[in-house]
Amino acid sequence: MDTWASVRTIPAGVRISIRLLDGEARAGSRLLKGTLESADAESVVLRTKDSGLESVPRAAVRKLKVFQPVVKRTAAWFTTGSVTAFMLAGFPHLTPGSANPWDREHLPIFLAISAAAAVPVALIAFRAMRYRTVYRAG
Repeated sequence: MDTWASVRTIPAGVRISIRLLDGEARAGSRLLKGTLESADAESVVLRTKDSGLESVPRAAVRKLKVFQPVVKRTAAWFTTGSVTAFMLAGFPHLTPGSANPWDREHLPIFLAISAAAAVPVALIAFRAMRYRTVYRAG
């Protein structure tokens, strides 16, 4: 839904991020973050960190995104689960000389390799999926 009508359905109090068009920078920044106060057909009003109200005309908005809580970041959960499953499936191939690849000698190595791969992937995935685009000027 990349229409302004979808912006008007966002409830007040939701965290949003607004990317402004070139030449519309406010206080030296082209990105505004805050909580939505209201949205109508011509503008959106948000409360910024310094508790000031910013009214942004629709014509100045390049992109508007809505913050997604962790539980709603299904793509991030899927990515993290896929990497974990891949690591579990590939572990026996990492220990070709062992009759039992899950033995105590090789398990610490596997856990270290898994953490080295899964932790950065999880952090990147959850960080990247924080905001969902609701409106994009076309």
